[in-house]
Amino acid sequence: MLIVLKAVLFIGGLTALALLVHLLVRRTVPLHVLEAHHPVAGVLLTLVGSVYGIVLAFVLVAVWQGFEDARTIVSMEASAAGNVARLARGLPAPTGPALHDATVAYLEAVIRDGWPRMAEAHRSAEVDQRIATMWRLLVTFEPRSEGTRNVHLEALDQMGDLATQRGLRLLASRYQLPHLLWVVLIIGGIATLCFVNFFGLRYPRSEALMTIVVALLLSAAIYTILALHQPFSGDVRVPPAHMEEELSLLQEGS
Repeated sequence: MLIVLKAVLFIGGLTALALLVHLLVRRTVPLHVLEAHHPVAGVLLTLVGSVYGIVLAFVLVAVWQGFEDARTIVSMEASAAGNVARLARGLPAPTGPALHDATVAYLEAVIRDGWPRMAEAHRSAEVDQRIATMWRLLVTFEPRSEGTRNVHLEALDQMGDLATQRGLRLLASRYQLPHLLWVVLIIGGIATLCFVNFFGLRYPRSEALMTIVVALLLSAAIYTILALHQPFSGDVRVPPAHMEEELSLLQEGS
């Protein structure tokens, strides 16, 4: 609900501001003056709109791809953790049960402590401790049979995947859209809306409606970028749903 409210305020506020500027221009600039700008303004608006549209589409696609990649990373990390815990059942005591419990504790720590800290671009000391315990149990274990050795090697491989995906997740939590791109997005949006006001029609309501539509589209696109560009701390966030699901399965003995 809060996300919807913020979206309405952001998009509605920018649209209202664009409409206010448009009405101010129409009140202060005669129609014949605006009509005189049409030949040149039309060409410039096409150029500015095309360039800005390409930039906007590029950033939108990149941000959405980054958000989807973050979800994939979380899913792969959760799957790797589940695999380690299940492979631990094939290792003899005390290493096997201890590794299983350590993996469950790792998932619990990630959900309880790691996720809130990650939203602030920090790492969790508790999660660091849990993963260190898992590594210690695996690297100090000495298999005594061929079957146990195969399970141990696969567990090490899955542990490496878990550590890799966790590193990528932490890296994604610190990602920010470059300031230069924000400057381009803001200036391009302002320029596009300004060029719209260089045109004058004999039907003010139609002209105001077109201004509203352009402002709505631009502000909605910018808000989408703003909401998604930080997948773990933005208005729209990647939840630990895969972690919670894997933890629930392990606690149920699956």
